[in-house]
Amino acid sequence: MRSVEVTKEEFKGNVAMALTLLQVAIPEAVPLTIEEVESSYMIHADTDNTHEFEKIYQLPLEERLRYLINVGKLFTSLEASVYTYSLSPENVVFTQDGIAKIVFRGIKGQVPPYEGLSEEEFLKQYKSMIVATLDSKSKFTELSQGKLEFYKGHKFCEEIIAAQSISEVLEKMQEHLDYERERVAKEMVRVPQRKLFVWKLVGILSGVIAVVLAAVLAFNLFVVQPKQTQIANLRLSFIEKDYSQVVTNVKSIDSKSLSAEDKYIVAYSVIMTESLTNEQKAVLGKITAQTNEDYLRYWVLIGQNKVDEAMDIASYLDDPQLLMYSLTKKIDDVQRDPNLTSEKRTEEINRY
Repeated sequence: MRSVEVTKEEFKGNVAMALTLLQVAIPEAVPLTIEEVESSYMIHADTDNTHEFEKIYQLPLEERLRYLINVGKLFTSLEASVYTYSLSPENVVFTQDGIAKIVFRGIKGQVPPYEGLSEEEFLKQYKSMIVATLDSKSKFTELSQGKLEFYKGHKFCEEIIAAQSISEVLEKMQEHLDYERERVAKEMVRVPQRKLFVWKLVGILSGVIAVVLAAVLAFNLFVVQPKQTQIANLRLSFIEKDYSQVVTNVKSIDSKSLSAEDKYIVAYSVIMTESLTNEQKAVLGKITAQTNEDYLRYWVLIGQNKVDEAMDIASYLDDPQLLMYSLTKKIDDVQRDPNLTSEKRTEEINRY
């Protein structure tokens, strides 16, 4: 965990939206949480499951090249976004499989740094990072502050410095990575049978572990990340007061998995979109994130058209108004169901 303090004066424009955007999960950066402290905000970056940039210096050349290529991909990924950042070893970390992520980020025109990096600025910092990583005699700070253009040393580093664009740098890096992989493969030596057996055994165990990790990764990719995206879209729609879109976004989400804050967002949006009088909306709209979670979940279920579950909660809360409202919704659903015959429709209504 790393933290940085930003004064409230440094936040410009819609502060609530800026705070929400900073806490939205994006694949190019580590998760952020924000804590308000008097005249400033403490921004906490979750780096617990990542490696600091310094780790790259301990890796074989092949891996260093791969990690650095992933850093270069950040520019295109973030170029059209609202996010800003500085590119330096201190502000970049890597996941377990070498994916580069930004630690602290800002928002264009709202949270420092206010301006996004141009391709020219990114290219200069990126080249300095590459040279400092591949040539142990060079220092990133010195290179980025003016010594890059005077560098003389490794031939490949000089080729990188001569490149005119990020895409050209990435192309040269990939060519060098392919060459290094081929070189390493050719220089592999024969090993004794006993060692070969041990390696095979390790390979089998690694395969088992890989299957388990793949399952975990698949769960994260197909379950966790899509849900995070849904939640992020839900919050942005709420900020934009697009309450109908909030209700649409929550349709496929398990109401029990929502945080108290997200239950409040959905509950408020449902109340604002239901066929209620302005007076009813004014009263019901006074809910907060601290309101009883079962009460909030009732409205979430109403928005998801899960009226039976909503009725169960209303009964549990012993709230006749909620029970009557959900009962009315249920009867209305029965009356509108085109698949029911008139007799079946009457039978269903009489049940309630």
